[in-house]
Amino acid sequence: MNDYLKSTKMLNYDAREIVELIAAQKWASLNDTYDRIGAIYDYVQSAVPLGYNKYDSLTASQVLADGFGQCNTKATLITSLLRAVGVPCRLHGSKVTKEFQRGLMPKLMAKLAPPLILHTWAEVLYDDEWLSLEGVITDKIYLSGLRALFPEQRGRFFDYAVAVDDFQSLKLIGAAKPPRYSKPPSWRIWAYSTRPTRCTRDIRRSTAASKNSCTKISAEE
Repeated sequence: MNDYLKSTKMLNYDAREIVELIAAQKWASLNDTYDRIGAIYDYVQSAVPLGYNKYDSLTASQVLADGFGQCNTKATLITSLLRAVGVPCRLHGSKVTKEFQRGLMPKLMAKLAPPLILHTWAEVLYDDEWLSLEGVITDKIYLSGLRALFPEQRGRFFDYAVAVDDFQSLKLIGAAKPPRYSKPPSWRIWAYSTRPTRCTRDIRRSTAASKNSCTKISAEE
């Protein structure tokens, strides 16, 4: 079990920036593991927006300094933060098709990228079960902007670095079955979705534009 709690070269939670962040957020003072996971999940999802870092191999402190991240780098950050507060977790990697990043990945990057690209996510050990935390990758402003761009979209969506069975609920394709909770916290929401590119900035602007032009905003927004 100690292997899933230790600091490593990339999961460098002993770095000053990480230590100061954890102290400021008071995550370690939360008595319940469930709440620690939820608080750190919400932070990494919302405070670290979706964007392409220069390298996938950045340390957790470097991702934090960048202030944005994609699947591989945000997985590094959340794994490091969770381990720092005593929550066992690990990184899980696989290869996925680059096709679902159409519309988001810069054209030159898309052209040079191989057909299959590396995708990494964090898995946390909770109640003796390994649970995926892929939903942390996509920040809420980005998702709101994406919905504003595709207001009529229903059902399966496989573009803009989002792969979901139901665009409205944003449930992850292929996600493991969630555990039996009557009211799942935000870290139980399943959604995958990516330096902020022009596209991600434009998508986020569409959120503000849609809200300014609407006289009535739904409760979900």
